[in-house]
Amino acid sequence: MGVFPESYEIPVSRLIKLWVAERFVGPFVIETDKVAEKYLMELKGRNLILVGQKGSANGKTKTCRMHDLLKELCVRMAHEEDFLYVKSRHQRFLLEEASFKRRLSIHHDASYSGSKEDITMQSMYNVRSFIYNGWDDTRLHSYYYFGCRLLKVLDMVGLELSGFPQEILLPVNLKYIAPICHSVIPASITLLWNLQTLIIEDPGGIASELPIEIWSMQKLRHLRFSRVFLPAPSSFSPNAENDLDYDISKLTSNLKKLGIHYNSKSSHSLNHFFHLQKLETLKILFDRPADSTFARSINLPSSLKKITLKRGRIDWEYMSIFGSLPNLEVLKLREFAFRGSEWLPNQGEFLKLKFLFIWETDLVHLLPTVIIFHVSST
Repeated sequence: MGVFPESYEIPVSRLIKLWVAERFVGPFVIETDKVAEKYLMELKGRNLILVGQKGSANGKTKTCRMHDLLKELCVRMAHEEDFLYVKSRHQRFLLEEASFKRRLSIHHDASYSGSKEDITMQSMYNVRSFIYNGWDDTRLHSYYYFGCRLLKVLDMVGLELSGFPQEILLPVNLKYIAPICHSVIPASITLLWNLQTLIIEDPGGIASELPIEIWSMQKLRHLRFSRVFLPAPSSFSPNAENDLDYDISKLTSNLKKLGIHYNSKSSHSLNHFFHLQKLETLKILFDRPADSTFARSINLPSSLKKITLKRGRIDWEYMSIFGSLPNLEVLKLREFAFRGSEWLPNQGEFLKLKFLFIWETDLVHLLPTVIIFHVSST
């Protein structure tokens, strides 16, 4: 946690993925994310971390940070044990002592540290984890040219790049990549055969393009984009007779969390959702109001626990599709996810629902039901 700047609200999801990529959880642990979350809760229980944002439905910690004094102590101890080197105006370690550090973090204020020292090829050679929170992408590229080829973790938080750096493809042992840029991802991304997490954020919300070869990356566990065009895997399948539904269900059978932008004019149905028997969280943002085709085509797995819908303008009569899910605990309806002045839930639906949130709606009458609703409209 010392790799992040002072007072930085650390997203728990990002922190857990970094821990897993660093193998702090253990190489032989199956459910690594859950174990990492347990470790975080132990730190919370000992008051070693400060809780920031919490989930509205389940109260889970979404962001956290360390007290500045405790963070400074941890970073100093990490430096003394050759575990981590932090370049920042708040840290005054000698650079030559960092030449054998496996983890390097450069903060946005590093250029104002008053130090004449700079990163050299010698200090970069053994780096395995590089967290860059700087502001100059020219200097970032120069660090790569210094020979940072043994990287396993590359997280560029806070820096917007002009495009996807080709140098990222040089360290073939990379497990975690998180740049901020807009670009077409090259097919050569498959050279990173160890890649587990690929996070690409675009502040402008412009959709990135993924190559069809992305489906061949068997170790890829986490894929997150602001918006992305994900090619259908059917033409990539070794069996040319497979249709789209079968290909997607086969290649994503272990998926637990999915967020999509849905185009109601798409020719592909959503029947393949039913095959995602491990899916627990589903978010759908509609590009335009959904028509009756959506209701007829969607087939959801019973494993779903949390659903968020946005801008769908679906008729309330189709709510039974979601109410019949036996394990659904959280349902969030945002920006006219459903439309209509009256909703009559059917008896025997939403048996495990703990939290219902409705934001921006034309709903006027919610007829009596045993469910306690939380409704907000503007």
